[in-house]
Amino acid sequence: MTLHIVCDENLAITPMLESYASTLVRKPGREICLQDVMHADALLVRSVTRVNEELLSGSAVKFVGTATAGTDHIDEQALENLGVAFSAAPGMNANAVAEYVLTCIAHVGSIDSLVNGATVGIVGYGHVGKTISQKLLALGARVLVFDPWTDVPEPIKSDSLDDVFTCSIVSLHAALHDNPPWPSRDLLGSLSTLPVAADGLLINAARGPLLSSSDCLRLREHGWQLVLDTWPDEPFIAQQLLNNVRLGTPHIAGYSKQAKNNATDFLMKKLVSALNLPGPDLRDSETSEHKHRLHPASSEQSDSWLTEMLKDNCGLEKDDAALRSCANTCANGAVQGDVEQGAFDRLRRDYMLRNELAGSEVLLTPSQSAIRPICQAMGIIPITTVNKED
Repeated sequence: MTLHIVCDENLAITPMLESYASTLVRKPGREICLQDVMHADALLVRSVTRVNEELLSGSAVKFVGTATAGTDHIDEQALENLGVAFSAAPGMNANAVAEYVLTCIAHVGSIDSLVNGATVGIVGYGHVGKTISQKLLALGARVLVFDPWTDVPEPIKSDSLDDVFTCSIVSLHAALHDNPPWPSRDLLGSLSTLPVAADGLLINAARGPLLSSSDCLRLREHGWQLVLDTWPDEPFIAQQLLNNVRLGTPHIAGYSKQAKNNATDFLMKKLVSALNLPGPDLRDSETSEHKHRLHPASSEQSDSWLTEMLKDNCGLEKDDAALRSCANTCANGAVQGDVEQGAFDRLRRDYMLRNELAGSEVLLTPSQSAIRPICQAMGIIPITTVNKED
């Protein structure tokens, strides 16, 4: 059985998806409407498509999948009422986002503090928060996690958001919701006081409305540096906010080749199960997979090497420059205009997917043995070269 499938144009098209799609319609996620899905068997989206009764009522859709962990854009009750099966893809982009966060830390020159035991505050302990915490601990950092909705291991658990904000680095990974008694929307409202943090770093690579625009500006006034991948009014970014971030990217923290392919195939497996379809036959489309080879390490110091690898692999400075170029700029580089929806969406659509460091290989010389534990923490495969002159 083959299917008529409608999907967000930013979804990865894998052999498994192609094997089941007799018709595959790709559209910008914000533009998908009832007319598009009226005769579709399945709808595959990302975070920008509002999936509700208005979109699906009267359609032939039997399955909806979102290639994201978050589901705040999905009306799950409406899907249940309509008899439509549903799946999210939790954890598929967790490593990609974790590497993004570490790259942000590298860009502010703080990797050395991590390997020397600095404490990082994490808000949210789902798949992404857990993955980031594990990597940080493996690198030698300490972790303080606040998530009152989830069981957090006692050694890293915090019962107070205020305590997390005593850390010099804070990374947000909470799901977006308004559920009492701990809503995550505009979460700074839960703080008793907003601490002053000279050169403190706050990263939001989760959901934009975790912080309001005014809260972001308050953080800056209190000395915090901001790195935003998700934005309060996304896809619109106001000039004032963009001028106040250390780095800004267009919601691409999870945009790696591996994460996108894995999310698509995860959803396809859920679709096959929900619709009782036969398993896929991919013999003609399978290709041998070669491991990504990183540039040989040029340093013997673990922290400087990791900084180099992260910055080289993720390319956040280029992403930041591309985002700022969407607004008019004056001679001194200050943003002179807002980033509008069309420009924001184009950056996401045309983003060149990066390879994840995890699973990659790197050549090390015998003198670079100090780097091996860092490789293990990051999931990088070290290959020791032999000096022929020895």
